[in-house]
Amino acid sequence: MKVGLRTPSIKKTIKARTTGKAKRAIKKATNPLYGETGMGLIKDPKKAIYNKVYNKTTVSIMDISEPVNENTSQISSNAQSQELTSKPHKAMNTSLKTIIWLILFFPVGLYFMWSAAKWPLAVKIAISVLFAIIVLATAV
Repeated sequence: MKVGLRTPSIKKTIKARTTGKAKRAIKKATNPLYGETGMGLIKDPKKAIYNKVYNKTTVSIMDISEPVNENTSQISSNAQSQELTSKPHKAMNTSLKTIIWLILFFPVGLYFMWSAAKWPLAVKIAISVLFAIIVLATAV
């Protein structure tokens, strides 16, 4: 079982985002149990348990880039899910822009990271130290 950072797959990400609403509606019409919570445990218990443990022990790049909301316990899950689906994530766009700039031209990425990204302080410090080590190692 893997622990830590998940290996990102661009192919799977694109496929998940382009599966249309019509395709899901057709599957729901033909299979009344399609998309219901907990059906994976009934259909394939071994795979469902593996996926649950995998998702609890690993973290994706998108999970790291999302801002931490400390008062989520005060918001009901229904209100939180409606909020997430109704508004675009400005923080997600900022984080994605920051990651791209960190990869392409790190000084600009560091600026965006410290000024606009809502990342935890420990992550900001770790990334800054990593880039400092890289710069010092290439200078020698």
